[in-house]
This record gives sequence, C-alpha cells and structure tokens, in this order.
Amino acid sequence: MLNRRSAIAVLSIAGLAAGSPAWGAPPVYQNKGYAIEGYDPVAYFSGKPERGQETISSNWRNAMWLFASPANKAAFDADPERYAPQYGGHCSMSMTHGKLSSGSPTVWRVDGGKLYLNGNNRARDNWLLNLTQNIKDADWYWQRSYARL
Repeated sequence: MLNRRSAIAVLSIAGLAAGSPAWGAPPVYQNKGYAIEGYDPVAYFSGKPERGQETISSNWRNAMWLFASPANKAAFDADPERYAPQYGGHCSMSMTHGKLSSGSPTVWRVDGGKLYLNGNNRARDNWLLNLTQNIKDADWYWQRSYARL
C-alpha cells in the first residue's frame, strides 16, 4: 500500500516519463475562442501565417485550432507538438521571467523548428537580443510554471 508521499512521487515520475506532468497538459493561450486567435499553426512554418477556417479545425489540449487547408490540419493532427507554439502560445519573452501573458499571432519567429510568439514587437526584439539564453530561461520556467495552473 502506498502512502500519500509515495503516491505523489510515483505520479510525478510517471508524468516526467510521459513528457508532461501527470496532473494535466500545459495551458494553451486562447483569444477570440481559438488558439493563436484562429491562425493556422502549420502555416507559420511556410513563412506565411494565415487565419484558419472554422470548418477545418481540431481540438487539442482543450483548445480549438483552425487551419487554412485540410493538408495543414492533417499535418497538425499527426504531430501537434511539432506545430503548436512554444509555451502554449503565451508570450515567449514573458516566459523568460516565469510570467504568462498573451502571445500575438502576428509577432512570431520560427527558430530551431519551433514556433515562438511574443506579445508585441518590443517583446520580440528583446527576445531576439539573447535568443539562446532566453529559450533556456523560458523553457526552465515553462516546465515549472504550467504545472501549477
């Protein structure tokens, strides 16, 4: 029989092995009823972000994602982690300080095969000043902060 402390440890280890906490998925920033305000997450990787259509959608991590084409929806459905913005679409620069704030679908960058959103141009400019360290800091806070929500 496991006591409370042992049970928590087992659940924590199981969550780490699965790549996310055992108690839930990271939060996705939503505005206007959709993740990325209705922009197609796959389209960013072609360098031409565009709004998705309500008739082409998927539900992932308790958020509605829209797509510009059935092909983009299929790509996302096959590997959502590849296309979804980092930090649940929250502002990447804010995450370097452990804070959740809105990410804008029009202030973005794809780096290292990952999509990063920022809340505004100033945040993005600061993000890019020390991109490698900012990614490390934001990743560290994200792994520790989303589990509390």
